[in-house]
Amino acid sequence: MINNNIQTTIKAINDTFNTLSGLSCDDLRIKFNSIRSRVSEGEANIDDVLVDVFAIVKETMRRFTLGCIKVKATQKDITLAKCYDFVFSDTEGNALYQHRWNVLGEKFIWNMVPYDEQLQGGIEIHNGRILQMATGEGKTLVAVAPVVLDAMNGKGVHLMTVNEYLSKRDFEITRPIYSFLGFSVGCIEGKAIHSSRRKEAYNCDITFGTTSGFVFDYLHDNTAKKASQCVQNKFGVAIIDEADSVMIDEANTPHILSGDIHTYINNNENPYKKYMSLVKQMTEIDTLELYKTDTLRKNVSLTEQGKKWLANACGCATLFDNNLYTERIKLIDANNSLTENQKIGMIAAERNQRLAQLKMQDVLYRLLTAFTVYEKDVDYIVSGNSIVIVDPNTGRLKPSYRWEYGLHEAIMAKEHLSPDMEIENIIGSITVRNYLSLYKKISGMTGTAITTTNDWLDVYGLEVAVIPTHKPVIRKDNPLRVFATSKQALVAMLKEVIKLHKERRPILIGTNTIKQSEHITEFLNSKGLKPQLLNAKTLSQEAYIIAMAGNLDSITVATNVAGRGTDIKPADEALNVGGLAVIGLGIADSQRIDKQFMGRTGRQGNPGSSQFFVSCEDKIIGFLSGDDKNELERLASHADLESGEIIDNRIINLFLLAQRNKEEEDRNDRMETIKRDNIIAPIRLRLYGARMQLLRQTSKSTVIGNDLFGFWNDPVFISSYESHKKDFEEKAMPMVERALLNSASVDVCAPLPFIINGKIFNVICNFRNAVATQGSSIGDDFERQILLSTIDEIWFGFLNGINNPLIQKTEYETKYKKIFILAQERLKQTLLSATLPVNENIKNNNVTNDFYSNSLLCNSTCDKIGIEDPCPCGSGMPYWKCHGRLNSL
Repeated sequence: MINNNIQTTIKAINDTFNTLSGLSCDDLRIKFNSIRSRVSEGEANIDDVLVDVFAIVKETMRRFTLGCIKVKATQKDITLAKCYDFVFSDTEGNALYQHRWNVLGEKFIWNMVPYDEQLQGGIEIHNGRILQMATGEGKTLVAVAPVVLDAMNGKGVHLMTVNEYLSKRDFEITRPIYSFLGFSVGCIEGKAIHSSRRKEAYNCDITFGTTSGFVFDYLHDNTAKKASQCVQNKFGVAIIDEADSVMIDEANTPHILSGDIHTYINNNENPYKKYMSLVKQMTEIDTLELYKTDTLRKNVSLTEQGKKWLANACGCATLFDNNLYTERIKLIDANNSLTENQKIGMIAAERNQRLAQLKMQDVLYRLLTAFTVYEKDVDYIVSGNSIVIVDPNTGRLKPSYRWEYGLHEAIMAKEHLSPDMEIENIIGSITVRNYLSLYKKISGMTGTAITTTNDWLDVYGLEVAVIPTHKPVIRKDNPLRVFATSKQALVAMLKEVIKLHKERRPILIGTNTIKQSEHITEFLNSKGLKPQLLNAKTLSQEAYIIAMAGNLDSITVATNVAGRGTDIKPADEALNVGGLAVIGLGIADSQRIDKQFMGRTGRQGNPGSSQFFVSCEDKIIGFLSGDDKNELERLASHADLESGEIIDNRIINLFLLAQRNKEEEDRNDRMETIKRDNIIAPIRLRLYGARMQLLRQTSKSTVIGNDLFGFWNDPVFISSYESHKKDFEEKAMPMVERALLNSASVDVCAPLPFIINGKIFNVICNFRNAVATQGSSIGDDFERQILLSTIDEIWFGFLNGINNPLIQKTEYETKYKKIFILAQERLKQTLLSATLPVNENIKNNNVTNDFYSNSLLCNSTCDKIGIEDPCPCGSGMPYWKCHGRLNSL
């Protein structure tokens, strides 16, 4: 890391930069490639070359502002020229890099050269700090030099941001600079999971994407069935844009992967569907106090009367009698007339009944929560046959996310979705914090980092560096205007909008929910105004709406989607009348979100203003203590009789206090989530590490087995297993040889059907390798795939076993050990009992076996053989007539 005074380093960069203008573009490239070679060959480290690299990057950017850059074309240039509009090749062997190209379908002109504050930011990013730069200070540009510097090591640089729009935008803006310097650049957005195009993006020197995209790829890779499906291969450097949103706000919700494994249930068996009408009926009863809700914290609790009502309605009078189980166990244990075996059986029966009741309680609580404190177009939207979560911090959709503990299924039932609903098991889970811990170095950028300094240090071990603005901020941030009712706040906001609109200033109106944004849009339309609406439902028009939002006379109503990373550029005429006016109706749950929204205006020394309107009916007030609420009511009693406005700084401070209280609650929730994932992390790393070694065959299966499973050290087991393995290898060889004789394929990779516990388990084998190794590769393939299946069984079982709020974190390790022991015993039995369905008495390849028609194919998706190809069992029949028949069962 750089230890010199940063200002001295910046001066050195600028001095070197001033010497580069006399170099031709080819010489500039040669100089850079020489430095890159020294780093890659270990002759210099990146700290040694920071000044030169930053200077060359700055000079490259300067040349892009001048117009076309002509250099002798390399093969990379020629390849790029065939695909992209920022570079062309001529007939004389030159590459012509342009200063304009398309970004998100719009023409973009490069006109940026980093100034000293941006160089300072780049140095701090390289030093592994969280960077606070005011919005509009060019964080996209700041990242380029440190990215180039770190990319020289060849270990991969991942640029992560909060949403797909920003990721694609920054990728398309900066790609020509990186490409000119010889780096490969990719973006994972818009490319299918497990696809070759996604893998190509990861193979690049520099890779852009959303943080969720990177995290879910990690989870997908660790559930892949083949090494070729894995896309990630480097965990070198991660630079996170909008870091507080990604690393702080996202910490509340772990990334959960569900899919591939499904339990299909009909309406009668689905408990959420079964009890949905009953719970809905409960919420419609006004005469009884059956439950209490806390909409702010998304909690609901049943009263004693509510428990009795539900128990009677469900036909289970003891449903909520949590002491009954304990009393019954004591009675059974004290009954001397029972034998020990009878006691064990009766206690087990009581335990099963108790577990069923707890599950039923949980289903009812989730449904009640879904009906009372989760709201459509606020917490989620309905898209097709799915529930899509709305991120409360960014206003954007989170299509890959699911709520835990059955809440997602409860909300689906509430919205009458998916009559034949499938409950998707959890197959992967990780927090952003634990994912980022995989990288050798992380740093980040945001406009609002300083307010969460303790989080950065406590959770990530990172320091915050505050970068001064290049020009003084002249935006006028007006104090909160507080009103007694929400209607009065809305009327006051309308008067302000009409006043600003007469001045022809562009206006951006911020709201906290989709529903609120739609309501305000309708309200303004009814008053003769014509606003544009930007929320999670209109993101397909985002680029156009943002491009128009800075024009004279424009009015844009938006949720938090307009509050991060969106670059609203006021037209010159708009700057002359005062610039963009930001208006907020209500304040957000976090001061950082409000500051991000305010930062849409007054950027880079431009004029602008912000004004927020709040009311004593806003939800944020719920985070005040009882005494503070009483004080608020007292102050509200002095509101202006006509307008409802309350002019008193003390009431403004109460709103800000409520916001701080909410931030503290969120911080506590984050820490609990992180504590939970920290318990899971060692188990995940151990299983994922073994799984990836098996998948990529970087270690023999016996080594992996020895590391995980104790019985692999038992000489008695090893002797029995080796003998058994040799036996099925010998039995498999005739099947393999007959299949090869009947196949024209050069590399036959097909399933061998093993019988395990009465079911078919297809083990994919390379038949050519099997012949070359005299059958030993069959045993290796069998071993590897059985171990993969067992590791998945342990991991999936553990994740779904703890997916219950009633299970305490202190029980996780015990839960894992129980699942592991059971899986280990099944694995041991499988290794010693798996057989091939070979009828040794049948000759002439005319094999028939009634067992085939009665078996279920456990992993038919692994089949690689064509349906018309000969069945690998050696029967001589087409695959679809033999083992392939199992696919249609």
